[in-house]
Amino acid sequence: MGSLRLLGKGASALRPLVNAVRSVERGAAAQMPITVIDGPPTATARLRAILGISGEHRPVGATGPLLAVADAGHDLALSAAALAGAKRDGRRVLMIVIGDSDERRVLEREAITHAPLELSNIVHIVSLGDADLVRRTLAAVLGSDGAAVARSHPVLRDAVADALIAQTARQASTVGAAVVVPGADMPVITIIQVRLVAQLAAVYGRPLDVRRGLEIAGVLLSAIGWRALARRAVTSVPVAGFALRAGIAYSGTRAAGEACKAYFASMGDRADAPLDGLAKALNGALSQRKGTSH
Repeated sequence: MGSLRLLGKGASALRPLVNAVRSVERGAAAQMPITVIDGPPTATARLRAILGISGEHRPVGATGPLLAVADAGHDLALSAAALAGAKRDGRRVLMIVIGDSDERRVLEREAITHAPLELSNIVHIVSLGDADLVRRTLAAVLGSDGAAVARSHPVLRDAVADALIAQTARQASTVGAAVVVPGADMPVITIIQVRLVAQLAAVYGRPLDVRRGLEIAGVLLSAIGWRALARRAVTSVPVAGFALRAGIAYSGTRAAGEACKAYFASMGDRADAPLDGLAKALNGALSQRKGTSH
């Protein structure tokens, strides 16, 4: 009976990790290709090239995000109306306004006259000249949809991965700062980190399943030294302990994310093999961060 109870407790402890992986799996199962509708010819062609979209763009009836680009030299009424209609149908829509600050403000005001478009549907970019900046900006705006979008647009993978790592590290930092009892934040942070690794696997087109999540969870849980470091920080500097815990949570999560990104980006199909290489990459990154945190 004692063994059965122990197994039951183990299953209960693993269930949140399994659920985290499964939620990512469901979200990334359907790819979300971006459609860029016609607008200013030069700017539209440039945006499609940045996103790796051929000239034969997908129809408006597709399910992924619908984008339009607007500049001061082109009437945005038609594209804004198309975005408004798609948003009413429940589709994710974004209008990229380019130009100097005054030009973009005018374009923004004109765009949001087409209800239900609102400020959250407007993305400001000075120009489309810097492709990396455009991709980073879109990745930050896409948020949780980024992993599914990156599966359809490999050129966005690195930008989406960086955005997910930064977002997750901030979440872990918030948890580390908010928890009063040292060590109580570890289960939550572990779930956050496992979800991040599953998202990065999806971004780089690696298969997602529960086994991958459990293996990674074991790797992350092995970094128990982070909890000990947080406890020592609180003991030695009680007044600023919450800030130190937040920094440790941020640093550890970012290290894990960067190690996973490097692994999935560089290993290709070999990343489908047993995750010994990932375990080594994660533990190496975490050890390095611990060494610089003392």
